[in-house]
Amino acid sequence: MVRLYVSEDGTPETGGHWHWNMDTHGKPRLQVDFHHTITKRCSACPGEDLGDTGANGEVQEGAVEWLTRLRETFWIVIVTGSGSFWDAEQCQTIVDYLDRNGVPYDEIRFDKEPAMYIIDDRSLFHTSWENTGAEIQRRSVGIVETS
Repeated sequence: MVRLYVSEDGTPETGGHWHWNMDTHGKPRLQVDFHHTITKRCSACPGEDLGDTGANGEVQEGAVEWLTRLRETFWIVIVTGSGSFWDAEQCQTIVDYLDRNGVPYDEIRFDKEPAMYIIDDRSLFHTSWENTGAEIQRRSVGIVETS
């Protein structure tokens, strides 16, 4: 079992300084979103079929090659918000897609956990609130009203 947090002084009783454990099997975790990050198709994206939680579409160009290279250094965790581990059919759909397309991975999760890096089509790289706010407004044009 991997502990998601560790005490720097090794003793939980002291209430010492705690930090997130971002390593798995001796490698830092790299968390990669499945839909519209590995796949070209995004069932949760505007204008696409919102009812589809399957693994459809082609793999994005460069995904297999880069994940293969990154896997040498990182523990690759594929994350999807569609379904759960309790839904064996959905889990198998994701496994089948990854295997059929040669996408390297070490773990599949239906929830997010601490990771050294997170690759997700919906994420923003935060440098300042001015830049982050402007990027949200830019991405939201025609989708939601922003002031």
